[in-house]
Amino acid sequence: GKSTLSDQLLAIAGNVKLGDKGERQLLDDLQVERERGITVKARTASMWFNQHLINLVDTPGHVDFETEVKRSLRSCQGALLLVDASQGVQAQTLANFKSAREVGLSIIPVLTKLDLPHSDPAAALEQIERAFKIPEDRVIWTSAKTGEGCDEILPAVIEHIPPPPLKAEAYLDGAKFRARVVDSWYDKYRGTVCLVSVDHGMVEPNDTFYTETNLSTKQFVVQDIGLLLPQPEPRAFLKAGMVGYLVGGIKERSQVQVGDFISDRLATLQDRLKALGVRPGDESATAPKVFASIYPIDTGEFEELKKSVDRLTLNDASVVVKTETSGALGAGFRCGFLGQLHMEVFFQRLRDEFETEIIATAPSVPYWAVMRDGSTVMAESPAQLPDMSSGNVQHYLEPMATVTLLTPIEFMGPMMTIFKDRRARQLDMVHLDEERLVLKFIMPWQEVIIDLHDQVKSASSGFASFDYEEAEPEQSKIGKVEMLINGKPVDALTFVCHNTVAQQRGRSVAIKLKKAIKRQQFEVVIQAAVGSKIVARERIPPVRKDVLTKSGKTVGGGDMTRKKKLLEKQKAGKRKLKSVGNVQLDQKAFFAVLERD
Repeated sequence: GKSTLSDQLLAIAGNVKLGDKGERQLLDDLQVERERGITVKARTASMWFNQHLINLVDTPGHVDFETEVKRSLRSCQGALLLVDASQGVQAQTLANFKSAREVGLSIIPVLTKLDLPHSDPAAALEQIERAFKIPEDRVIWTSAKTGEGCDEILPAVIEHIPPPPLKAEAYLDGAKFRARVVDSWYDKYRGTVCLVSVDHGMVEPNDTFYTETNLSTKQFVVQDIGLLLPQPEPRAFLKAGMVGYLVGGIKERSQVQVGDFISDRLATLQDRLKALGVRPGDESATAPKVFASIYPIDTGEFEELKKSVDRLTLNDASVVVKTETSGALGAGFRCGFLGQLHMEVFFQRLRDEFETEIIATAPSVPYWAVMRDGSTVMAESPAQLPDMSSGNVQHYLEPMATVTLLTPIEFMGPMMTIFKDRRARQLDMVHLDEERLVLKFIMPWQEVIIDLHDQVKSASSGFASFDYEEAEPEQSKIGKVEMLINGKPVDALTFVCHNTVAQQRGRSVAIKLKKAIKRQQFEVVIQAAVGSKIVARERIPPVRKDVLTKSGKTVGGGDMTRKKKLLEKQKAGKRKLKSVGNVQLDQKAFFAVLERD
């Protein structure tokens, strides 16, 4: 209920009017957010209330968008911790509370969705007190849908959350202003638009400035500045403590990064980097945990795809992109994401915002091969993983994740079965209250991204939730399964799994590919290979014309030699076509690798 509560706060401050009808979730302006009903991008709005300027940030809640959450927490002085009165404390509530505490924020607990008929505020308050050690009398009771209790929030913010601290570093002397780039996005008319938090001085139109990423004589000129209310509203200045947008004629993505400081004085930026011994960049950035490749459907559209990816990564800096080439699909990009939902949202935004159609491979996690000479090779894609049969590999390391599961007690049995089937080890179990458990597991990261979310939600009727974080990689008996089509390995279909299920998974994927690949004019043979051993084979017969019938009559009458001659001629033609023909693979074929039986 974060976005709905944001609407109410904007209405109370007078920024917007909420009628009985009309659009809600005003800060969720992306098509993917509207369709999925989730927030994927942190949004900022400034509000005037009781002679105070309050900067509101509506953040995502899902762990796949933790970079957005971390960036938002680092730019704030306090946070509203929302707890659903009908569901109580969730796994992501525990994780986000811990992140807010680590950066020293003042926390105001808020109980939401009191208007729902099945809400249980007494149980939720007990969980808040037990999990966060926050007394009941500090919790604000609200219903963002009806507006009940929302008018208590902004006065509590002014009372309990401190204002932004004024900076007094020595290297700020002589600088008219300094600001930090909190976010950025691409506007096709004005280029790169930056969201900045001013921490020193005052910035005005026509001021010149430098960026940390581009520490050179290159100067940019402030063309337009203003506040987001949430609609852009031009202002004559932005001063210390204010958060607003800035247009500076920045055309290239490489000229500014999220996390950069900007200033009118070049020495201010240089002295800061020298004093702290850091490189420019975003401190809240997180290493990617899931990798997938994308390719244009038409190989001639590679440059258009490159332009679209560059512009989208300007707005989502947590995506890591590298150029790569596939023998089967041509030139494309290897992209690193924070999770499967993050990946799906990125692909959907490419289609929605840039009308770019792509073919995406199944997501995979990075693995490490420890070689006999002592070196370690990292493989971002399964095709890059050195083969154990080469004799050069000592062992493999598999990425692991620590999963915190919060579930009602009656679903404990099915939950234990799901995690056991995915090679999970239980680390801890704590009773949150009489009805809910917190279970902690360590398990392979690959098992988390495949279908864990769907299985947990399905087995618990939606009542269980889980959160995860990276753990140390562990030695594992894993192997690479290659998929061959007509004898040629297709690197985009190669996958890694545990040795005990390699043959079973190979057969399963071969059967799924047989259903996904359309019949061709020639025979298609699908094989699964573990090392040099073929473990599965499926055949798709060719589309065949009836050469024995011509104009409704059987050719050759009863003469078998004539019929055999025609059939052999057709067979030879199909064989020749098979040697030069290419099998067309669509999106279903790549995701067959990911599906479980």
